[in-house]
Amino acid sequence: MGLALLNRVDQAEPMTPPKITPETLRAQAVEALRDPGARRLELQRQLDLVDAELKPLIKEAREVEVTLERIRELTGVALNTIRAWTK
Repeated sequence: MGLALLNRVDQAEPMTPPKITPETLRAQAVEALRDPGARRLELQRQLDLVDAELKPLIKEAREVEVTLERIRELTGVALNTIRAWTK
C-alpha cells in the first residue's frame, strides 16, 4: 500500500507559485511606501511650520550680528538657507 501512495504523489501536479506580475510588484511597492510616506509628509508639514517661525527670528539674529555658524548650530538650518532667508 505504501508504494501505491508514493505513485499517486509522484503523479500529482506540482504546485506552482502564484504568478508575480509587474502590477503586483508595483502594488506591493506602493503599499510599502504608504506608512513611512505619510509619516514623512506629516513631519514635513511640521517642519514647514517651524521654518515659518524661525525665519523672522533668524533675520533678527543676523541683524544683530549673530554668526551664520552659530545660527546653524542652534537651529540646524543650512547655511545657504540662512543666507537665502536673510537677503
